[in-house]
Amino acid sequence: MNSISNIEIRIKEYTKMDINIIPSTLKVYVKGEERDIDQNTIDNLLSIICRWEHEYINDQILDAPTCRVRIFTDRGVDDYFMMGEFPKTYKEFYEIVRGIYG
Repeated sequence: MNSISNIEIRIKEYTKMDINIIPSTLKVYVKGEERDIDQNTIDNLLSIICRWEHEYINDQILDAPTCRVRIFTDRGVDDYFMMGEFPKTYKEFYEIVRGIYG
């Protein structure tokens, strides 16, 4: 298993949510604040993300919602991008992210 140093989540819909998770310290940065995050929440997010394709795009929707997830590991960056189209498990992912964002 690759060592994960950082997980960046950026969602842009009507508002913008930026979240930066540091798994090794169980810290998350939201709206300029450092907060605690539990390992179970990180594991739940990763278990959802790891089943996704790296890109979902529907360019027929003007001003479509977007989501980018970047997972930084010791072997590089896994980049996931969605625009107007999302995987089936996105709603579950989104609910976890909303809970973190507050």
